[in-house]
Amino acid sequence: MMKWMAFVLMAALAVGLAGCGTGETNRGKTDDGNLKITGPGDVTLKPGQKETVSAAVTWEGDQDVTVKLEDLPNGVKADQDSVKLKKGDKKAEFVLSLEAKEDKDVKEVTDHKAKVSATYKTTTVPANFKITVKKKG
Repeated sequence: MMKWMAFVLMAALAVGLAGCGTGETNRGKTDDGNLKITGPGDVTLKPGQKETVSAAVTWEGDQDVTVKLEDLPNGVKADQDSVKLKKGDKKAEFVLSLEAKEDKDVKEVTDHKAKVSATYKTTTVPANFKITVKKKG
């Protein structure tokens, strides 16, 4: 009986962890079909740390999709404002970091709502995620 309970507990833990790292999924309709974006999971940043976030995008059509980060909290910067995906590409990656290098310069923020959006022609589909900024110590 104990082995069975341990197995069930481990299976539940594995299923729970499998969803980590992915965020909100939204869909939209375009002239050519569907556009879908899954944003990154929630992110916590500390001074000196970089965090890579990605958005998974699928679409029907032959034109490029532009993926853009918006509404970052003050003091958080991305390595690029937007990424252009070509047909066959599946994700856009951004590297986030803090402008502040030391704890004394950090303005802590909890669960700031940021957004990543995918645009195909004139259709834009957003996905929200949260950014938390903490001091090292």
